[in-house]
Amino acid sequence: YTYVQSRHYRAPEIILGIPYNNSIDMWSAGCIAAELVIGIPLFPGSSEFNQLFKITDMLGNIPNELLLQGKKTCSYFNRLGSGENVKFIMKQPFEYEIENNKNRIPNEDKVPSNTFFLIREEDDKIIEIIAKDT
Repeated sequence: YTYVQSRHYRAPEIILGIPYNNSIDMWSAGCIAAELVIGIPLFPGSSEFNQLFKITDMLGNIPNELLLQGKKTCSYFNRLGSGENVKFIMKQPFEYEIENNKNRIPNEDKVPSNTFFLIREEDDKIIEIIAKDT
């Protein structure tokens, strides 16, 4: 199927093009249960890329074993190395936009105006690079 789940409740397997089973329904049920408790969607992504970013930001990196199976993994991650040394690093929004001819929605992530861009390091820390006054 081309459309399997609504975006806010979409399992990573669907976004990445990984073969899936009924466990995606448990993912959706968990997202809905969380929304009922907190009153807002748990992962309110504005696009599949943004959705995946929010998921990995909260839950950590997706295991390489799963990323290797994804038909669409390279749309969202840069692959470094090969074999047992392969690593995947999530693309920056500007990389995704350029490669997919997409325009980012202004204030999509409500990033402070003095933040130039975010870099994800392999250790899952997010570093803010502050724009210098010119």
